[in-house]
Amino acid sequence: MIYIEKKGIITFGDLMDFKRVDKESFKVAIPYLQNEKINEYGFTPTCVYAPMDNAKFAKRGEWFVLKFEDEGLEHINILGDFKAEGFEVFVKDLLNEFKILRFDFLSKEKAEILEKIFAERVESVKTDETQWDYIYEINDFINMTGKQNRHKREQYNAFVNNNNFRYEEINENNKSLCIEICETWCERKDCSLCEYTCEKNIIKEIIDNLDCYPVKGGILYVNETPSAFFIGEVLGDTLMGYHQKTTQPLIKGLGTAIYIQSLENSFKEIKYFNIGPDLGIDGLKQFKRMFKPFSMVEKYSMVIK
Repeated sequence: MIYIEKKGIITFGDLMDFKRVDKESFKVAIPYLQNEKINEYGFTPTCVYAPMDNAKFAKRGEWFVLKFEDEGLEHINILGDFKAEGFEVFVKDLLNEFKILRFDFLSKEKAEILEKIFAERVESVKTDETQWDYIYEINDFINMTGKQNRHKREQYNAFVNNNNFRYEEINENNKSLCIEICETWCERKDCSLCEYTCEKNIIKEIIDNLDCYPVKGGILYVNETPSAFFIGEVLGDTLMGYHQKTTQPLIKGLGTAIYIQSLENSFKEIKYFNIGPDLGIDGLKQFKRMFKPFSMVEKYSMVIK
């Protein structure tokens, strides 16, 4: 992401022709998102939130650019290959126009490319480990190996032994059941709170437009009652983010069951699972490290003048 600093609302003039983000532009964005490994550049945060922020998009050479305006500060996401021919010229055009560029959520590789190209103009480079993404091998989650997964194995085994259940892939015929599950979940969580209402609306947007998003997942029926669903976003070989909701919290192991059933049935061919950063929250950090990540995705911010 780039923050372009300049007084007043700014425009790109002839640099790029920006258009309103809509469902068709989501499809245009998919090839550019496939190689992104950073959680913030997943399809859902990049495109599902975009219409809410009055976003526009443009294509420039090998890059897909999303633009957001907020009180005189223009926010820009650049997706694509920083090694591609013309990238240096592209960024120099931006610098000539706006003088100061601040890049956020850069991978280590992209930060190094920018440092090499603009060495004399780099004012600062920073990283924050609390924002680094945890990456796991998805089979470790499916198999629930290791002592750290003992409790989840017990929950899942209890669910399997005590319930009549089946898993079904989400499709056009059953997707309305996900909305019903989500509504029930929202009522239980008190959807007067924005965090729950916003998530419900995002899920509804995704489910209503399955053909526009690189997502899939399934519904878990308990005694033929739709009781939980899981929707995950796939970019390349990585499951980047997911939404999981249940309607019957008293069924022991239901949350673990929809999680495992979905990974095993809908995502078994996917190699990695990015579950995002720990944000410096002690409990979240302990939980995510307990499962022994395969790797961490480092993120950098950089200011170039």
